[in-house]
Amino acid sequence: MEPRMRASDEQFSTLLEFMESHGDLSNSRSGPQGRLKSERLWCELTTILNSIGGGVNKSADKWKKNLWLYRPRLLLLRHLLVGSHSI
Repeated sequence: MEPRMRASDEQFSTLLEFMESHGDLSNSRSGPQGRLKSERLWCELTTILNSIGGGVNKSADKWKKNLWLYRPRLLLLRHLLVGSHSI
């Protein structure tokens, strides 16, 4: 069995910065245009995250699925970086 790789701290920081710039992607957007925009942003974010060395490569669906698993760590990183408690 292959060892499980985890996202790197740099990937977490990048994810946090992207979400701060583009809004919380974990919230679904209403209407067809909102969903298209959300999908486009997830594809963009996936490309960025997967290009970071030392971390994992995942599909957009895997990054979405794992976002809630990463949320506590993202909140901690945000608190440490900017002193706030919410995304």
